[in-house]
Amino acid sequence: MPTTSSWEKVKLILQHKNVALFVLLFSVLIVAKKQSEKWHQWSNKEKTFRPIVRSDGSGYYAYLPQIFIYDENRYHFIEKMVNRYPDAKMGEFGNLPEDRNGRVNKYFVGVAVCQSPFFLAAHWLHGPEFPSDGYSLPYQRAVAMGAMCFLLLGLWLTYLILLHFRITPWFSAVACGVIALGTPLLYYTINDPLTAHGYSFAAISFFVYSLIRWRETWTLKWLLLVSFSFAMVILLRPSNGIVFLLYFAFFANLKEAWQFLVTNLFKKLKYLIPTVLVFVAVIGLQIMNVYYQTGKIGFNIYQNESFSNWNKPPFIEVLFGFRKGLFMYAPLTFISLLGYIFFWKKHKSASKIILIFLLVFTYVTASWWNWWYGGSLGMRPFVDVSLFFILGLAFLFQFVKPWLRIVSIPIVAFCIYFHFILTIQMDTGILHFAEMNKERFWRIFLKKDIRFQWIFHIDEPMKLNQKSLETSYWNYNQLTKDFTGTPKLKPGNFTLEHMLIAPVFQKKIDSSFANLAGLRVNSNVTISDHNNVPWFIYDVYSNGEWKEITVDFIGMRIPCLHESTPIQSDLVFTEEIHSADSLRLRFHNTHGKTTLGSLRYDLIKK
Repeated sequence: MPTTSSWEKVKLILQHKNVALFVLLFSVLIVAKKQSEKWHQWSNKEKTFRPIVRSDGSGYYAYLPQIFIYDENRYHFIEKMVNRYPDAKMGEFGNLPEDRNGRVNKYFVGVAVCQSPFFLAAHWLHGPEFPSDGYSLPYQRAVAMGAMCFLLLGLWLTYLILLHFRITPWFSAVACGVIALGTPLLYYTINDPLTAHGYSFAAISFFVYSLIRWRETWTLKWLLLVSFSFAMVILLRPSNGIVFLLYFAFFANLKEAWQFLVTNLFKKLKYLIPTVLVFVAVIGLQIMNVYYQTGKIGFNIYQNESFSNWNKPPFIEVLFGFRKGLFMYAPLTFISLLGYIFFWKKHKSASKIILIFLLVFTYVTASWWNWWYGGSLGMRPFVDVSLFFILGLAFLFQFVKPWLRIVSIPIVAFCIYFHFILTIQMDTGILHFAEMNKERFWRIFLKKDIRFQWIFHIDEPMKLNQKSLETSYWNYNQLTKDFTGTPKLKPGNFTLEHMLIAPVFQKKIDSSFANLAGLRVNSNVTISDHNNVPWFIYDVYSNGEWKEITVDFIGMRIPCLHESTPIQSDLVFTEEIHSADSLRLRFHNTHGKTTLGSLRYDLIKK
């Protein structure tokens, strides 16, 4: 048994701020590494992996291979990479607008600047078995590593900011970990690491911490870091330049803030000149990029995209909407705002400025023409300001009454679990990346079975409303793969196990089909595996071969395992079907056991 003095030593060790910080960073790193392996399949023995460089990320990243490998400014190498990695489904490399002279990269260079050390390390150190093309496996791994490093940097700086506000080390660590796991912050680090949001989180945290240190020390070093971090915030996402408002959070009033700025910057040329030079040097990277591509001096190459909703920003949709609403898809952000009640009591001036900043940030976010920000998980711009949700949550944890703290544990745990489910839904296509609504939100709430995959991405088959012309029943066990004609058999069930495609119906198309509108299939379906994605396949035989014309995924219409569910599938006859020789219906089973009870088909009159 440890002695009292031994317990005291352990207690002192645990109270040290670096212990909580280590536990935070190590825990997040373990979770991030596991999620990265699961999503990107790095250890796949067939050496196939899910690409990191895709969608918008392909534009942010393209500067690096362009500058360090291909030495040309029109991105002609992109077509070569698309052809070189067809199995990796990297066809979205070409997501760049074109002008008369070729491609122009509209994306800001901030992400490429952040990723450049990791890109160069991969370029110089990778083995001879991989091509030095900027897109092979070592480069993809380097991007993943770089994104993780910036996540850890942002959390470390946020942790130090919380200590500045007198939050205890363990509450600081817990608040950081909860927001990292319970909001899209981790998702945009692991699953989509070439968007600017994770880097913006680190840059804004760096800017705020540098402000605090400059306010405390009045030294040139921290002033230059303020200038550098502010420039990086703009270089990553220019709309985040409103973080300059946070300067006023560390003064009692505007007069004091202005006097400090005049005394410690404007009246000291030895401070002012290097500060301006650092800022211009960083911002100049984007100006040079624009000039290099267009021959014109500018900062922005985005075309036909602007803050066109400035006079009618959809605040309710942005915050509470079922399409992408911040609080709907990351409820911990709403809970964290409750902590500003305590923050206001302890630091009224700082809390007032931060809340004003968040209001302005919300207005700017809602003013963008595409206020739901395309294909994304939740309201992704708010990942940039994760620092302020962590800050609110830390104050809530530290100053709320002990019994409320205990009550909050299952609530917070559920919010993290809920966001974990959202991540799975986003990765598997259960959650629609852009077109969610209230009915869809609740329909898939907490569902993660593979059978719901692409439930909102696939058009539902057309329905038939006409009366039945003829009806037939059969038992699968009496059928074979090459049966023909119209079987007239007794009602029955059949069971499929494991992956199997079985024929269900086949009929030669004759003159009687001219009066038919379609085929209707009814059955009571039972499945036993949540990974099972059963579907009907409709084929026609024409020109000497079978051709698939449509499929009907029925797994997503089965709410529960091991329970019989009535399923109806309709095929509307088209000219392609009428002109074919034969029509066939097959049933596809993927995992586990599926039973089709009382299987029946109806040929429907026009």
